Amino acid sequence: MSSRQKTDITRKPRYDRKDTPHLSELVAAIERKHDAIKAPLTLTLEGHTLVVEPGVFNPEFSMMGRLLAQAIAIGPGATVLDLGTGTGFQAIVAAKRAGRVLAVDRQPEAVRCARQNVEMNGLAAMIEVRQSDLFSSIRAGERFDVILFNVPFPPWKPETPWQEANFDEGHRLLERFIKQAKGFLHPGGRIGMTWSDIGDTDYFHALLDAEGFHRRVVVRREIQGVGQYIYELSPKGPSAPGH
Repeated sequence: MSSRQKTDITRKPRYDRKDTPHLSELVAAIERKHDAIKAPLTLTLEGHTLVVEPGVFNPEFSMMGRLLAQAIAIGPGATVLDLGTGTGFQAIVAAKRAGRVLAVDRQPEAVRCARQNVEMNGLAAMIEVRQSDLFSSIRAGERFDVILFNVPFPPWKPETPWQEANFDEGHRLLERFIKQAKGFLHPGGRIGMTWSDIGDTDYFHALLDAEGFHRRVVVRREIQGVGQYIYELSPKGPSAPGH
């Protein structure tokens, strides 16, 4: 069987959440925190003031998500795509170094929230916010030096509206992203993405190998016994840095 066949998304995730009560409870605790947000919440994160709307992921609850845009090198004038922007926090942090940032999210409430935060932080001239399911709203010819993605980790079937936005059943979204991302990078471009062992890490690595990516862990933490990571990915071949 080829490596590409091994990453067929029709295969079952490595585990069911009922078989991993510790991981399930960690995720459930984060969901309960989000469910407790019944009105817009204002917070300060890394020196930036943000409004978190109900139903939009609160970046305070993701350590790796808070570090992502800082951990990935972004050169002056770089073009950056922030996928699944949520509140727009990653886009706002990236804009300190980038020349242009495009922030996208498939949730209408996240798009509204991100636009509000971009304007509130005085960055409307640098950051554009669009509604997009992954790359669906990226225009022909648009390419980026850096793509940032705080990917949803749990590969389980969602049962609530919050889980619909934050679970990736069977890692289908992950597969779509890895298979499509190279087509939106400039030569020498890179991807910065979060990962957690809540997801199927063996499958994630096999998918990267099958689709031709170098991978490097730039941040590694253990939180409540679960590995949490920031990866830097680059395409193999002539366009990859150092080749």
